[in-house]
Amino acid sequence: MTPHVNLSSFAGGGKTTIAGLLIATYRTVMIPKITTRPRRPTEEIPEYVFVSRGEFQRCRSLGHFLAVEEIAVNGGVHHHAIPKVEHWPCISEGTELVLSAFGEKARLAQRCIPAMKLIFISIKNRDILAERLRQRCVLDGGSFEKKWVLNERYFSTDIEKEYDFVVYNDTTPEECVAQIMQVIEER
Repeated sequence: MTPHVNLSSFAGGGKTTIAGLLIATYRTVMIPKITTRPRRPTEEIPEYVFVSRGEFQRCRSLGHFLAVEEIAVNGGVHHHAIPKVEHWPCISEGTELVLSAFGEKARLAQRCIPAMKLIFISIKNRDILAERLRQRCVLDGGSFEKKWVLNERYFSTDIEKEYDFVVYNDTTPEECVAQIMQVIEER
């Protein structure tokens, strides 16, 4: 069976960078979330499928989603959804890794795919995390303060305990990928 890894992290924790390295290194199928929000300038991995509100509502009414999240942003609202397994991309022969980034709803997907490993990318040094988040916000035009508030909420809930494995991205992304591959190989 092809290993399936779901990555989550603090805002600025390196999830996108790590996912990009995994995709570049292994024959990977990414299971995207569906979203109505606009694409950010820095998004390079296929973490999302961007759809109109109408298309999102059509898919929702047809029961295509496992979980839906409504997110308020700048006075507006956009939606994210995890598609049901039958609406995931085909996992072709030769695929070495299935990758997803379902966030806080990952446990719902894991109920459908019990072998999925939920991995949280953490950073022990919060100053490093803050600097990385600042850099990302400059690139994609996001608000550091709003994203940091989310991180503070995660810090207070000890979110890492919600995941099967925790890896650390305090040094280089390549070292973090090596930790993830150790988790995969220990299956």
